[in-house]
Amino acid sequence: MERTIRLRALRREDAEITWKWRNIPEIRKMYSGHPFYINPEKERAWYEKILVSDHPNVSMGVEIAETGELIAMFFLLHVNHINRSAELAFLFEPNSRKASDIIVSILLTLEFGYYNLNLNRIYGKLVEEHSMLIKLYERYGGKREGVMRQSLYKDNKYLDEVMMSILREDYETYKRREIK
Repeated sequence: MERTIRLRALRREDAEITWKWRNIPEIRKMYSGHPFYINPEKERAWYEKILVSDHPNVSMGVEIAETGELIAMFFLLHVNHINRSAELAFLFEPNSRKASDIIVSILLTLEFGYYNLNLNRIYGKLVEEHSMLIKLYERYGGKREGVMRQSLYKDNKYLDEVMMSILREDYETYKRREIK
């Protein structure tokens, strides 16, 4: 059965789901954020902050439309309306990371950033050893801007982060190619 993926506002009750995601070791390895385990109270407090503000960070849930199941969270961080740029970050539910869901979620988030927030540049910092994510950026017109050497410390080793960006014009070129 075909499923429809859509963006939606995060809700208070999502905190009960996402605090569990953040405590899964394989998930914590994937992002460069908070390295510590999170309790439900901390997650709820974070939600209370983000639920009432859309600036300078925009937080969104990604759900399966037919069931309402939350499968991811996407963030456009440090939204700068003068320079029209933001940083893309995300967190996926570990058991539903279908490649097609990830791709659709990223595309929906890019569209929201470019066409609802009028952004020109969306960038991300990706751990260099996660080459699949780097290739995903490149597929949609993303360019490698540089490497932040040994900027993360995980699992007793230093890791490099690759700075990637997708300009609106790059994304629109990708979309025109896909339509043909």
